[in-house]
Amino acid sequence: MKKNLTSEEILKLSKEDFIKYMESIKEEQYRNIKDVGDPNYPNYSYDEKVGFWCENLNRQMRLQVEKGLDEYIIFNPLWHEAMNRIEPDFEKIMDKVFERFLSFKWEWSKVEYLKRIGKS
Repeated sequence: MKKNLTSEEILKLSKEDFIKYMESIKEEQYRNIKDVGDPNYPNYSYDEKVGFWCENLNRQMRLQVEKGLDEYIIFNPLWHEAMNRIEPDFEKIMDKVFERFLSFKWEWSKVEYLKRIGKS
């Protein structure tokens, strides 16, 4: 398996391959992440960035469940550190993401998210 997969390629992996891939790249990958995979992201407005994260996190979490994995597996302190490095307003954006998820009545636990990123 190649070392640097796109988000789309990662989402298509089997459960077993996903776990292997995530373990193989975890620390190095998170330390080397330079962007969120969307070349237009830096030009997005604040509201567009909130929408970007709502859509992508919801899709990633849903796909984890469909693969029989823990939906929060994508969240960890290294991921959180990388996202804050890429997006200076990440904490504010995530607060809005949670507000939007609640308004859609999606079941997503901010407590669990904070636990997984090492903030609780």
